[in-house]
Amino acid sequence: MRDRVPPHDQDAEKAVLGSMILDPRAIDSVTLILKPGDFYFPTHQTLYQAIVQLRDQGIPVDVISVAKELQAKKTLDQIGGAAYLSELTNSVPTSANAAVYAKIVRDNSILRSLINLSNDIIAQCYSRTDESKIILENAERRILELAVNRQAHQVMQAKEMSIKLTSEIQRLTEQYTSHNKTVLTGIPTGYSVLDRAINGLNKSEFIIIAARTSLGKTTLAINIAAHIALHQKRPVGYFSLEMPWMKLGFRIISSESRIDLYRLQRGELRPSDQSSIAYAVSQLYDAPLYIDDTPHISLLDLRAQARRMVNQYKVEAIFIDYISIISVENKNLPRHEQVAEISRSLMSLSRELDVPIVALSQVTRDSEGKRPGLHNLRESGSLEQDADIIIFLHREREYQREEKDAGGPIPTELIVAKNRQGDTTVIPMMFIGNQTRFELAEIER
Repeated sequence: MRDRVPPHDQDAEKAVLGSMILDPRAIDSVTLILKPGDFYFPTHQTLYQAIVQLRDQGIPVDVISVAKELQAKKTLDQIGGAAYLSELTNSVPTSANAAVYAKIVRDNSILRSLINLSNDIIAQCYSRTDESKIILENAERRILELAVNRQAHQVMQAKEMSIKLTSEIQRLTEQYTSHNKTVLTGIPTGYSVLDRAINGLNKSEFIIIAARTSLGKTTLAINIAAHIALHQKRPVGYFSLEMPWMKLGFRIISSESRIDLYRLQRGELRPSDQSSIAYAVSQLYDAPLYIDDTPHISLLDLRAQARRMVNQYKVEAIFIDYISIISVENKNLPRHEQVAEISRSLMSLSRELDVPIVALSQVTRDSEGKRPGLHNLRESGSLEQDADIIIFLHREREYQREEKDAGGPIPTELIVAKNRQGDTTVIPMMFIGNQTRFELAEIER
């Protein structure tokens, strides 16, 4: 491996530089594709930087101006003198193909970067200075960064934009007419009033559902995730950090079958329950729902697993129950800094994977008995800053009781306290604790 020459194409590099010297238009197209470090030969990197600098200064680029620029920097002889500049221009078949030559240079640069990255990973594996999961996380992150950073810049022309907008407006109009006059840009949650408020769960959004203990934030998350996976048949990833998969499954079956959860868990079933259970189980059986119930999962592991869910199962939404249980590598940090790191990481992960991430959080004790506000998010102000949408659950004091004691419907407010793309609002809901589900209040249906 050490004796191998890294991938490069000298002729393509010379053609790129020659085209840039011959045709100013080639400079603009090439600089959108290449950076100085993409050239294999150091002399070509020096030449490229000189040409770009002349262009930025508004000085016409030709053999003479480039030679003077290099001479002023005392690098003309280093690159081969004026004779080499003439050789570059003479070696260009046509400057019209500058972008094609540049892509060849870029592809070889990507291969070299992959080789260097792989060598670094191999060295880390042999040195064992970090845990394997940290090395794996770094490898995944660096490869993804390489892919993202090497994407070519694209410009949308007004002509193309108008055609696509016309098509999208027509699609939305047809959808609006055929779906009871409701159109969402995101994934429906199953609650029409909430969908109208936040336009569904949209790609790249970081959404927080927050409440005090036992107000039903897990129930709401499960209801939304189950609606997406069971009824829309869209893949969903669910990190259940506090509740094992079987308890989560019981809640889904209870909600879908409308059978009391506690009777279900005790096996206290009636003959009339069997058909409802069979229906709920069949819905769950066919659902693209992927659950990771690793307790106290680390942030590194969660990010890696989320990437695998998106890549392998094509999940379109990710739920995390809940933020406070995620652990970070540096446990010596103050807790608010740990939560801030988690918050920033989840926000960037939603952008990276281009899926909505819904994370559950607790609120502070001083919100007990009154409507919570953004300042009540527990342990870190970063959650308020990073989230695109923040939803609180609130129950008036006379209705505040444990879920296990909840028999009939309990009035609960769903408060959209932050909404980057829309208005804030309060949505009346009914919490049916014994069936682990929320329903819209009758007046809002």
